[in-house]
Amino acid sequence: MTFRVLDKKGNVIKDYSTPANYYYYGIQSVGAGRFYAVTQSDLFVPVTSFLQHIILNKNGFTVLRSLANLGVPFWWGVASDGKDIYHTYYRDVAPDYLLRIIKRNKLGNLINRNTALGGTDRDYVYLCFDGRYFWLTDYRNRNLLKFDWANQQLIDTVNVGRSSYDICFDGRVFYAVSNLTDIFGNNSIDVIDRKGNIINTISAGGGYWYGITTDGKYLYLTN
Repeated sequence: MTFRVLDKKGNVIKDYSTPANYYYYGIQSVGAGRFYAVTQSDLFVPVTSFLQHIILNKNGFTVLRSLANLGVPFWWGVASDGKDIYHTYYRDVAPDYLLRIIKRNKLGNLINRNTALGGTDRDYVYLCFDGRYFWLTDYRNRNLLKFDWANQQLIDTVNVGRSSYDICFDGRVFYAVSNLTDIFGNNSIDVIDRKGNIINTISAGGGYWYGITTDGKYLYLTN
């Protein structure tokens, strides 16, 4: 699989190979070429998810350490508030759909988990942090969910009109990986304002992607 670096116009800077049999979904830049990532591996039976700390440098893509074994693959997005790590847990088993946000410290130790945001079939659920609130993608219903962790409240639902996988925020707009594909099966990146308007769509340089993050200058994609 591939870890891709793009500029914000959609031009590919470089591709890096990721470990065989590991599929990377949610990704979060934490600066200095370091990232948190949620990955799944079919080297295990059953398929198992992990939270990893990775680095990108002249030596390529390197896993610094596995922070947590997350178990069965219902884990998708990962974000950071600059101190701690937050990731989503989504169980898509009807009728007991369950969505939680899990909080861990930088070592991967569990701190807290929010009360369930369940009751709806949402499918893939990723998240990002805008400095105050978390924004989650509601893939099935084509929404963004605005969540206040401090008060444990879902405070807004914004309809985007298009299903998204991972999402990131650069201080001004959101970048979300779209599920829409061209005739060759390539998906793209939607640029979304805080009102849920898709104000631009840029190329991902070919391929089908799930994870996205930004360090402010570049975009990073994973699959």
